Parts: sequence; C-alpha cells; structure tokens
Amino acid sequence: MVCSDEEISKRLKARSAERNCGSDEFIQSQIEYAAWFKKNRGKFQKFIDNTGQRPEETAEIIAEYVKKSVKKKSKFLSKMIKVTPYYIWVFYPQGVIIWCVNLLIIQSN
Repeated sequence: MVCSDEEISKRLKARSAERNCGSDEFIQSQIEYAAWFKKNRGKFQKFIDNTGQRPEETAEIIAEYVKKSVKKKSKFLSKMIKVTPYYIWVFYPQGVIIWCVNLLIIQSN
C-alpha cells in the first residue's frame, strides 16, 4: 500500500511532533521506501495506492481482498473470518477470537 510522494509528506507532517516524523530527512526516507514498492508493484498479490482515499475506503478494499482470498483457499477458513467495515476478525470454531486487525490503523496519521 502506497500513496503519492506529496501525500506521504502531508501525512507525516500532520503527525504530532513527539512522533518525530516531520523532518525533511525522515520524510525523504519514507518517500524512497515507498518508491521501491511502486517500482515493484507487480510482485505483490494486491497493490493499493490510497492517495486521496479516506481510511474507510482503504479498509474496505483490504477487507474485500481478504474475504475473496480466504474464500478461494478454504470454505472452512472462510467460515472463521468475519470482516466488518473497520476490522477483520478470525475465530476458532468455538467462537474464541484468535486474531483481529483494525483496518483504520493502516492509514492513520
């Protein structure tokens, strides 16, 4: 998942000062890191450019991808996964939560 260089800069500068993400050096390092993913986009099962997307939109793309991927691999596994707009939940058959990811954290400031 990547966004434009301008968006990277904007998001990093929007973070609080104590996170130390606003220096020109740090921002440039993140832009260079993202450039590798952009250059190698064909090597990934799913590539998302979330420039201009709200976190909820990105979360929905990820959730749909997970649902489709799991359904293709196993009907049993697909029954263990519940995707809501902001979370992916994985349950044991007894109903115990074994994994949960907050999809909005992926794109948060």
